[in-house]
Amino acid sequence: MLWNKLQRWGYRRHPNKSKTWVNNKYWGTIGKNNWMFKTKEGNYLPKHAKTKIVRHTKIKGVWLFWKDVWSGLERYRKSRRSSSRAASLN
Repeated sequence: MLWNKLQRWGYRRHPNKSKTWVNNKYWGTIGKNNWMFKTKEGNYLPKHAKTKIVRHTKIKGVWLFWKDVWSGLERYRKSRRSSSRAASLN
């Protein structure tokens, strides 16, 4: 999806150039990887598959605060709902 968006961007940026020219300008080979989005200076956009997964530890203490707030909000909503139903029945 990102590749398609970058390719369309290149075509819009250079409307009078051929698609081959745009592809040669913005894409190239870096090492064994073909079709890498790159600049003349050698900067390139890494592929998503090469991004490392960063794990995090879950903090349990924060949830207790939100649980109390949520239960209070839930009680408030239930009381509003039941009072409006009772009023509509009369």
